Amino acid sequence: MNSDQEYRAWTEQKKQIELGPHFAKKLMNRIHQFERAKKKRSFDVEQIFEWLSERPFAKVGVALLAAMLGFIRVVFILCAALG
Repeated sequence: MNSDQEYRAWTEQKKQIELGPHFAKKLMNRIHQFERAKKKRSFDVEQIFEWLSERPFAKVGVALLAAMLGFIRVVFILCAALG
């Protein structure tokens, strides 16, 4: 039996599987639920990065925040080492 015959036999076997009376309706409901869930995301990291990349003042703010956090971390490390 060559691969073409095996494939044809496999497709014929798969054609005989019954999906049920409401398969298409259930599938479309799941797809619509997935799309609604995608749109409902309140915290989307990609949108935040896109917003930050478009605004120079936001980039400056992020850089200042990172510098502040780094400075605070150094202060805590020094206090722990000296205290």
